[in-house]
Amino acid sequence: MLRIREVVDSHRETTLHVEGRIVSEWVGVLWEECGRALQEPRRRLRLDLTGVTFRRERPQCPHAARIDNP
Repeated sequence: MLRIREVVDSHRETTLHVEGRIVSEWVGVLWEECGRALQEPRRRLRLDLTGVTFRRERPQCPHAARIDNP
């Protein structure tokens, strides 16, 4: 199971807090949420993966250049 909570920090930044396991169909769900959050051209996206218990080492993301993953 995967939980994604969106927090709009400012007019230029959104944080997606992700909890759970990023496997199989949840990978696509996460990328869809990233794309939705980046609909505005100057929007910066931050992924908070501290609540993730499992993820692929190097996920392929079409939005990777616009994601800040601390």
